[in-house]
Amino acid sequence: MLSCPVSGQRGTRMRSFSIRQAICPFSTVFLLFVANGCGAEQDYDAREYTDHDTCEYAKDGECDDRRFTGTGMASVLDRADDGKDSIDCSALLDVGLIYRVSKEAGIAATHCSAIDFGDDASPFANDGECDDIRFDGPGTASSISIDDLLHDADDCSAQCERGKIWLRMPDK
Repeated sequence: MLSCPVSGQRGTRMRSFSIRQAICPFSTVFLLFVANGCGAEQDYDAREYTDHDTCEYAKDGECDDRRFTGTGMASVLDRADDGKDSIDCSALLDVGLIYRVSKEAGIAATHCSAIDFGDDASPFANDGECDDIRFDGPGTASSISIDDLLHDADDCSAQCERGKIWLRMPDK
């Protein structure tokens, strides 16, 4: 295991990574260069990006735009970054490592009584907003993190029952 500081909207935290996790961003970057160099067609509309590559973590090999989901996503997603990471997101989309999030598919797949919401171990638990990265919608926090996965049960369960959140499902 490797430990390194990870900065985000909520400050800097120490995060542990396995060797595989540490190497994965580099292999993703390699795949992006190979795909782009082989003339892969871009499957996105440039108009989706309001401020091309102006988010803090643009051009780092991870997509920081909450409108996408998949293995190429950053561990912290902030609504303020939507439309601001075009190079990373479009390249990852092209090679199939991320997909657009489908609100319709998410709503259809969300059955609150069947979801394991976990516990309330997040430092942001019980603040009225769902911080679990599995969810989207007006009942979620503006910044969601992998660190809060399954750790904001009461907020997420309540927002789910109100119909204010749904699962972040890919539009495949």
